Amino acid sequence: LADRMSAAERFYLPHQFDFRSRVYPIPQYLNHHGSDVKRSMLLFANPVKANRDDAIWWLYVHAANCAGYDKISFEERVEWVDNWLKANAVHRWIKDIDKIVNGAKQTWASSDIDSPFQFLAALLAIFSSEDAARIPIQLDATCNALQHYAAIARDAEAAQTVNLIDCNAPSGIYGLVARKMAALCAIEAKDKKNPDRDIAALMATRIDKAIAKGPTMTTNYGATDYGIHTQLFDALGKLHEREPEIGLKDFKFRHRAAQYLRDVSQRAIASACPSSSAIMADRKSVV
Repeated sequence: LADRMSAAERFYLPHQFDFRSRVYPIPQYLNHHGSDVKRSMLLFANPVKANRDDAIWWLYVHAANCAGYDKISFEERVEWVDNWLKANAVHRWIKDIDKIVNGAKQTWASSDIDSPFQFLAALLAIFSSEDAARIPIQLDATCNALQHYAAIARDAEAAQTVNLIDCNAPSGIYGLVARKMAALCAIEAKDKKNPDRDIAALMATRIDKAIAKGPTMTTNYGATDYGIHTQLFDALGKLHEREPEIGLKDFKFRHRAAQYLRDVSQRAIASACPSSSAIMADRKSVV
């Protein structure tokens, strides 16, 4: 498919809206929502010339993001890429397709690069002004719904947690909620009157961003209790795969744990994002 499409001067990706007005590409096999390989092959048809220094800076940031270094400051990302280019003598092989293939095999055979094909595409663009003018630079929002609530409320503290305010390194709302969930579990594990004390004790040291992300992201989209329960049940299933000895194999117990964590997550989110919770409560009261 890629060979066939490469012969075209340009092609288009028609999109459709879902019931929430989210936009998705209709072609299934080659689109910018696809796998690392699929994304790495796409370039814009119309080149856009930019200031050379500014463009290179953003290419370095994009390359670092593709490598998985997206939680450090922009300056640190640029520095990491610069050091990687020098350490791997990229200038010696980036212009030769055979050397690219061989270099990629040698470099990434034992590498921890998150998205190696997109990373390679970024490297090609760094050394090609033509590709640099056409490569998509990917930027991702942080919990987009909460960003809107923070802006509506003009809540600087909430805005900081979702990166609406300049800071040296990215903030993490999911990590903040995870820490608050863990703290609540630790407190309630000591409460002898708590009927879910066993679950609280089990989860107090096991709450992480992966567990907190689903409820945090979708609560601000108006997710139902059932939807949040399902997310947490699935997350606990993955935890069971990592730690099969902790008792989450039993579906009844896992459902009870998901129900308990659903309540804990809502309290943690309300504590981490009080302004958004207040706005949501107000809107729900008049709907």
